Amino acid sequence: MRKIYFVALLFITTITVAQDLPGYYITLSEERIEGNFKSTSFEDATSLQFRKSTTDEYKTLDPSQMIGYGIGTSYKFEKHTIEIDKSVQQGNNLSQAKEPDFEKQTVFLNTLLEGDATLYSYKSLQGTKYFYSVKSKNIKPTQLVYKVYRATTAKTAENNHFRQQLFLDLKCDDQTFSDFLNAKYSQASLMQYVQKFNTCNGSEQTIAFDNKSGQKLKFRYSVFAGVYNTMFNVQFGRYHPGDVSTISYGAGFEVAVIFPSERVEGFVSAEYEIVSADSKKTYDQGYRYISTAYEYDSPFVNMQIGGRYNLWMQNQNKVFVGAALGISLANGKILHTESYESYTGVQYESESISYELGSAFSLNFSAGYTFDKFGISVNFDALRAMKSNQTASQVIEVPRVGLNLKYALN
Repeated sequence: MRKIYFVALLFITTITVAQDLPGYYITLSEERIEGNFKSTSFEDATSLQFRKSTTDEYKTLDPSQMIGYGIGTSYKFEKHTIEIDKSVQQGNNLSQAKEPDFEKQTVFLNTLLEGDATLYSYKSLQGTKYFYSVKSKNIKPTQLVYKVYRATTAKTAENNHFRQQLFLDLKCDDQTFSDFLNAKYSQASLMQYVQKFNTCNGSEQTIAFDNKSGQKLKFRYSVFAGVYNTMFNVQFGRYHPGDVSTISYGAGFEVAVIFPSERVEGFVSAEYEIVSADSKKTYDQGYRYISTAYEYDSPFVNMQIGGRYNLWMQNQNKVFVGAALGISLANGKILHTESYESYTGVQYESESISYELGSAFSLNFSAGYTFDKFGISVNFDALRAMKSNQTASQVIEVPRVGLNLKYALN
């Protein structure tokens, strides 16, 4: 038992450590410091916590003492002094001016695509702004201008100057202005134009950053159903019938918290399980037969809290392993009956006693696969041993192994 608890503890510890994200930051003297970031919203430089090794304590980084930082292929931030439009872009306070209202700021730009031409983003109270730079043309980070403004009291209009900027600075030889008329002020659309420019101009390397590690926590709500091979092993009474295998069914609800890396998630779940089992065995006492039987036909309510780790992820496909601590609450009694019969076939009176069952703690281990909103997993609940209300020595072991089907509601 201690070994199983140790394995579960080790798994939960691994999940916690997995929230450390390998990365670096660059000091004002251009020294690159390698280590691990604590998972956070990485677009907010003031929230960064860093440690050089997993045995160190986290320390909060000072943005004024850095010129950049990064997290693998998820994020790369560079400090630049830029001109940024501070015009209000929504609500009733839209500007009546078509031209942007630029203000000089020193900020960390989020690198989305890096090559000869580089695309950046920056999130502010006025929404997400996009910037670009071109090494071969000596163009420093410059905002791509898109502005919604109030043309009249009842009508708004758009300044789509960013299309002209793309045409002038990121045009391939075979492109005309009409090729830029459908450009949208969005990350996906702008990345296509920057990528095309880098490709047609022979940029040696273009690196895309997926921006996944800095996402906020996400919640996923799911329903699931399961079928289980449940063992029923009575551990009290003068005679033990031994293990009996029975089929049980369950249905429940789960709330999962998905961490920013999307590799790790924690969850809590509640399940209603229908259990019906009976075991019987006859023993020869040397002068008569004794038959002992145990019957249980009532539901369990199972609650679990645990975590999962995605071993492999590609698009909407995931393969995961998980572990959880659980508690099962029995909602019924077990009936114990003993009857006697002589060698000549004469039956004696029988006696029946019912016992109420209490709760049982358990360890759950799982492995499975998810695609989009659908999931399937194999689950094993160990150490599920319920005690009766009579004495602590009266125990019924009900471990189970089964198959779960799950559907995410969001």
